[in-house]
Amino acid sequence: MEHEFSLGRCRREAGYTQKELAAALGVPFSTYRSWEYKTVKLTLENAISICNVLGCTPNNLAGIETMDPSLTDDESRLVRLYRSTDARGRETIMAVAESQSGEERASEADDGACAG
Repeated sequence: MEHEFSLGRCRREAGYTQKELAAALGVPFSTYRSWEYKTVKLTLENAISICNVLGCTPNNLAGIETMDPSLTDDESRLVRLYRSTDARGRETIMAVAESQSGEERASEADDGACAG
């Protein structure tokens, strides 16, 4: 099975320029660019660092779609949108989802249990 290396797509979806991501990773721009253009192979350590900054998985970098087949199209779309946002966007999505579902955040529920 062949997969398309998706570092550039993952970077764009997370809202980074190449220079911004290089700076966030603490590597020279030329090093980052060589990874994205596949002139130098990523090490596992570098791939994990990239995933931590972008909020993606190694499967995302490799272009492997890992959606649960039981999800509806709308659910899959929501997961893809969630994964493509930064930390603030994910927090917003979770807050909206929780307000619509009536579910309390786990940390808020725990705080309430300690107050009693």
